Amino acid sequence: MSAPPAKPVPHTKPAPHIKPAQHTKPAPAPGGAQPTSRRGFFEKLVTAGFGAGAATVLTGFAPQGNGGAGKSGGGMHGPVRPATEVLTMPPAAWARDLIAPYGDGRPLSAQWAVAYVAQGPQQQLIFVVVDLETGGHAELGLWARNRSPRGERPVTGSRRYDLHLHGGGDVPAHLVRVAERLAGVIGRHERRVSPPTPVPQRP
Repeated sequence: MSAPPAKPVPHTKPAPHIKPAQHTKPAPAPGGAQPTSRRGFFEKLVTAGFGAGAATVLTGFAPQGNGGAGKSGGGMHGPVRPATEVLTMPPAAWARDLIAPYGDGRPLSAQWAVAYVAQGPQQQLIFVVVDLETGGHAELGLWARNRSPRGERPVTGSRRYDLHLHGGGDVPAHLVRVAERLAGVIGRHERRVSPPTPVPQRP
């Protein structure tokens, strides 16, 4: 007796091709600015020209926070959004003597240091001051002193120069103290340190 014929094996449909997961870009930070690591910010300072000063500041920087210093201790919070415009400006090498001995990046106060001094497009100086504990930073513009009552009131100044917050806006109390400290240093050197081109008054 012959064996029954084998049943044909049904054809199965191939498994559908699974597309690989698409990687989505992270949502931009508020205001369109991407948060930048604080260490990356200091690396930008090194590249910008004040290598020794920025490296000194970086050595003393604690990236894990400020230990509760915060604004009450004169600090700044939040991710750094570097002022790329300022860092692309040429360094004002002559200004190191104007703020000696702090032109090499050593702390100006217990918490702040000057990391970069730029020569602005109108021959003003722009000081990038950095909070050593949080990595926050601010920029102070130096202009020739304007004694006119109609001129914009500076944050502080010396006999020859005014210091303004670069970009304008309200100035918190801890930045006023930093500006006053910087103005005091400038005042000790301004008579013997002359700029290669005159620093103008703020327009």
